Amino acid sequence: MSCNINIWQVISNDKTLSILTKLIKKVGLEDFVASLKNSTFFTPTDVAFAGNASLTDYLFDPTTPESTVKNVIYYFITGKPYTTAQLVPAVNLVMLDGRILVSLRSLYYPFMPILTDQVNNNANITDANLSTADNNYIQKVNNILQYGYIPYPIIINPYTQQPI
Repeated sequence: MSCNINIWQVISNDKTLSILTKLIKKVGLEDFVASLKNSTFFTPTDVAFAGNASLTDYLFDPTTPESTVKNVIYYFITGKPYTTAQLVPAVNLVMLDGRILVSLRSLYYPFMPILTDQVNNNANITDANLSTADNNYIQKVNNILQYGYIPYPIIINPYTQQPI
């Protein structure tokens, strides 16, 4: 699916991306996102933000540094346009904040890759291949990928000793 509007116009008009839209506005990145060319934005949906309430609260906290929020947003953008077909064989994705994501093929979702970040948090691509003006792609993800060194409160499951 493709359209002739820029990536910011698509994101800001998508009701499933309202929290991401608010975060982008909070730190004044509207023009930056609108000016993207030849990029892929792995956009976390509102469901993704709801599933990670502690991080979401941290990002909207007025005391959280603006640079930290920007880096979280940059962590979801890569400087190359990728369709899901290009992500199915494992691909290392260099994100705008300089870190690397890896795309992996899922056994259960053969056409939708899973992204793995540096703390092994996985996010399935749930809605894919929205092509915008300036050769950009939007790949919606159902989980917020963890930013490895954000000092937000991590909740540990007492039975598994794993973060939840």
